[in-house]
Amino acid sequence: MKERLIPILISLLLLAGLIYFSDFQKIVTVISQANPYFIIFAFFLWPLGAFIRSARWQYLLQKISIKVPFFQTMKIYITGLFLSNLTPAKIGEPIRSVLLKKSQGKGIGKSLPTIFLERIFDLIVMMLISILGGLFLVVKLSKIFSWLILVILFYVFLIFFGIFILTSKKRIKKTLLKFCTFFSIFPWMKKLGNRLDKFSTSLYESFSKIKAKKTLLVTFLFTLPIWLLEGAIFYIIFLSLGLKITLLSAVVIVPIAALIGVLTFLPGGLGSSEIIMVLFFTTLFSLTLPQVTAAVLLVRLVSFWTYAIVGSIILSTLKYRYKV
Repeated sequence: MKERLIPILISLLLLAGLIYFSDFQKIVTVISQANPYFIIFAFFLWPLGAFIRSARWQYLLQKISIKVPFFQTMKIYITGLFLSNLTPAKIGEPIRSVLLKKSQGKGIGKSLPTIFLERIFDLIVMMLISILGGLFLVVKLSKIFSWLILVILFYVFLIFFGIFILTSKKRIKKTLLKFCTFFSIFPWMKKLGNRLDKFSTSLYESFSKIKAKKTLLVTFLFTLPIWLLEGAIFYIIFLSLGLKITLLSAVVIVPIAALIGVLTFLPGGLGSSEIIMVLFFTTLFSLTLPQVTAAVLLVRLVSFWTYAIVGSIILSTLKYRYKV
């Protein structure tokens, strides 16, 4: 239990360090001068982002013949995102399939490929925005552009490796067997090991259904506005504080910070993502450390902590009618 708290503690220490070196009093002063209407508008964009994310997942679920009321899909999605943000590098994403099984009785193996596909397209869109947008900012980002390419190459390898595994029932079973052996200390992992054949078949068949070209295109079209919206929220928050940045820089830096933040293996990139964003914006623009830190903290309040608060509330209201 103590080991699980270490990443969270590191994240909180990084956040505390950022606030301390940025001067807490100056951060408060900057935030106190914010235009409340812009901040309210940013908060109104949050449900839109959650709606699009949930609609994307429901679309993929329907492609594998899983029918769930949209409101239930959205509740499970937000709760799952909250729980995954508590895990290093967001490896807890599959918890959504567990929640879907417990609340709606839908098979874990059947729904899991939809989550994998979501993550693949999130990575693809984030990399596209980072590379294409980064080309316009390459002069100012020249010092870290080579590092960004290395990060992207790493994610490209992960994507191809994941697809390589999912396109073969034999490889799925072999990978899951190793996974179950490694995490055998958990009782539910032992249960999964006993049902490996059925689970592998279900996983393979579901992925085969959702890899159609039209499904992939629609998933991409769902994913693109999700990340553009994240950048727009960032831009609006900066405007609320009277800080001048470009919309392009906001749209580009958000996915870059997310890509690098995940690699720190901290829960939801908490602490690391904030520091990365602050470093980028203080480098790109003539803004003070307290100003940028204030903006970043407000952005994370909208895009991270809102999911945590709403997700925890929904989690306490979910009704479980089925066993995993």
